[in-house]
Amino acid sequence: MMNVMGTFMDTCMPGPSYGNKNIVQLRDMDGEKRMIESMLIAIDPISAQAFVSAGTPLVGGGLVGFCLGWAIKKVMKLAFLAIGLVALLLGYLEMQKWISVNWITVENQTSTMMTSVAHKAYVVTQHMSHVIPIGLGAVGFLPGLAIGMAKG
Repeated sequence: MMNVMGTFMDTCMPGPSYGNKNIVQLRDMDGEKRMIESMLIAIDPISAQAFVSAGTPLVGGGLVGFCLGWAIKKVMKLAFLAIGLVALLLGYLEMQKWISVNWITVENQTSTMMTSVAHKAYVVTQHMSHVIPIGLGAVGFLPGLAIGMAKG
């Protein structure tokens, strides 16, 4: 390992610089020298700090959105599975003549419950939109939520 690093360090020698271009001289295994131009971009510490301060809420919002989307999809799958199993059990018990199910009443009650849940979700989201300021976090949150729902 030491020989490899020593050999690499011996083959890379800095060359002359012209403006913002540096010339790097490389020696092949045969000893031939090649010159490679590389562009050096000076990163201003202030612009790097601005980039990090702007990217943190974006990445944080995306991560929160992904986790929330993944969790919502898992809970929805579990809820639909439970509802389907209850409906299957009711249908089986009615087929065996152990119970009698008034399916019109079940349909009406289910419709009423779904309307109530949708209304409560609407009220909560309206309340949240007034409380939570929308910024860069929301820009990362929505794609994160979509990806989380897709991956969940």
